[in-house]
Amino acid sequence: MRNRQLAWVALALTAAVAPAAARAQDGSTDDDPLAGAAGAGTGGDEVEMAPDDALDEGEPATLLDEGDAPAGAEEDPGAPVLHAERRAAAGDGSPATRAGGDRMLLPAGGWRVRYWAGIGGLTEKRAYPKRADDSDELSYLRAGGVLEADYGITDRLQVGLRYGTGTYGKVETAPDPNPSAEYVPGKAVAVDLRYGLTPWMALQIQLPMLLDPFEAAVTVGVPIRVRVGDRLALFAGEDLLTVRVTDMVPFVEDAVSNERSVVALDQTNAEKDDGDVTVKAGAIVRLDDRMAVRGTIGVVAGDFAMTDAGTPLWGDLLYAVSGHVGIEARVGFANLGAATKTFTAAVGVAVQH
Repeated sequence: MRNRQLAWVALALTAAVAPAAARAQDGSTDDDPLAGAAGAGTGGDEVEMAPDDALDEGEPATLLDEGDAPAGAEEDPGAPVLHAERRAAAGDGSPATRAGGDRMLLPAGGWRVRYWAGIGGLTEKRAYPKRADDSDELSYLRAGGVLEADYGITDRLQVGLRYGTGTYGKVETAPDPNPSAEYVPGKAVAVDLRYGLTPWMALQIQLPMLLDPFEAAVTVGVPIRVRVGDRLALFAGEDLLTVRVTDMVPFVEDAVSNERSVVALDQTNAEKDDGDVTVKAGAIVRLDDRMAVRGTIGVVAGDFAMTDAGTPLWGDLLYAVSGHVGIEARVGFANLGAATKTFTAAVGVAVQH
């Protein structure tokens, strides 16, 4: 009963934001670099691909917009055009790529590849008791990375693949006063599907999987992005609810956590997390055409319990190198309740077309 109540509370919080988001979007302009998610007109109206929330909130992600508008973009104002083209047609002479101005969904045929690497608390979803866990501070010190690829199937449907490239850290869960650190190859992937529901909201379904041994979970989110003026956007709702399908919830970002959990599950009477509720929200502020800052804070209720819930907090600096390349730097904490153990620093790079 408690599990269901917490899940409903999380969904209710997301639903409460929706009316405000709709009101905030009513006054939007076509050339705003901080406009909401992908939307499609009806009855022959224009199709507008608006910028992303600059965020994959739970993990570092470099945010980009489309490249320069194609030749002839101004010749037929009534034809379906992408957001970057509309901005060019409106006479905005700024670079087509704006930091903090990425789309929530890629346009049909569009693709993006990114890689990020970090040290410290690689994911906020490790910092609660039942996970195979980290009793000393040094066991949180890890290094790893994730390779991501996304493709726009249609203007409203996007598919993505995440692969953890491996993690360096302490693995042993048996009582050991000084377990050694080692490199653990990446064995986890996640398939990420997103569908644009409105110009400011999308549905997210992610399937994280550990391949050896096979473990799986399901994550559902409702990413929301609300523009406030020309330089500010608010976001929430990603990775909202995770439920394990097998014996554990795999983490693409952290191969060491996965290995520790597998070892723990082999022990007699090992406890299993059923999943978690993750409520994260934040803001993106565009400083200029190429640079933006993003702040994120949240609450992670491991095993659907608020007891010892984690509180992630981090900030990102986003910089658009060109119309197709962007970089990002992050500092923060996977859990403020264990700040000295979960300090995180990461960098990322992305290429988009």
